Amino acid sequence: LDENRDGPRFVYIHYMEPHSFYEPPQEDYEAVARGIPRGPLSPPLFHQYSSDEECIDWGCLESPPVLSGEDLTGMVACYDGEIHLVDRYVGRVISELKTRGLFEKSHVVFFTDHGEEFADHNGWFHGRSIYDEMTRCPLAYRPPGGVSGGAVIVRPLPVMDLLESLVQLLGFESMPGSQGAAIPELLEINPPENRMPVTSARPPHLYSLRLGSWKLVRRGRPSDPQDLLFDLGSDAAEQIDLAASLPDTLAVLREHLEAVLTLRSQVTPGTRERHMDPETLKKLRSLGYVQ
Repeated sequence: LDENRDGPRFVYIHYMEPHSFYEPPQEDYEAVARGIPRGPLSPPLFHQYSSDEECIDWGCLESPPVLSGEDLTGMVACYDGEIHLVDRYVGRVISELKTRGLFEKSHVVFFTDHGEEFADHNGWFHGRSIYDEMTRCPLAYRPPGGVSGGAVIVRPLPVMDLLESLVQLLGFESMPGSQGAAIPELLEINPPENRMPVTSARPPHLYSLRLGSWKLVRRGRPSDPQDLLFDLGSDAAEQIDLAASLPDTLAVLREHLEAVLTLRSQVTPGTRERHMDPETLKKLRSLGYVQ
């Protein structure tokens, strides 16, 4: 900001917290969990319990790891403390923008890339399931000058649509190869009446598809996948599988998912080789982004 006082500016800040290891400063821990003993700093990791390359989700384990109630409570408290820490950091950024007279001129976006599992479906950490505790992420956007009274979009949105929305809001041309679509509510136009599916994936094992309040989860071995069906309107925690009792609904969501997978299979990725230094590769592996 100091070096570019007169021209357009783009600032991207990537906070690693909340992330294992869960080690919030004491002031942040006490702000959310005073009197609760701290739990383990790191959750169980999948590779410690399975080497099965055919299936990568916790549901494949016959005996998934379990923590005591006290340890689980303390671990979640540490995670919450790290959320409080990031909240303070974001507040410092906003205060700095206000001090510089930039806040009311800026497009400010806050979002996360994934959630964390705390035995919600017998799993831990991240990257090994595709339930909502993993894929439903916070997203907040404030345009210059703000929005009177604020507004909440309750329908699910693909993260990739955020970039395309900002490109259009700023008057730029769409980037070549962009797969996102502008979010109508951010452009102050009415969203389409037809509900569009929103997907998440970790191919070739884990897929999910949201359509309204319905959610399809595909997991298990690629040679023998298992499809689960949930009604998030009455079962937000995704505990009651309705696949057997609602075959017609399951078929509709399956059809949408197969269409997405077919389209994805037709996309040819670039072939340019990319080389990564060992230290970066080690760090990405420790964070769960590289196997």
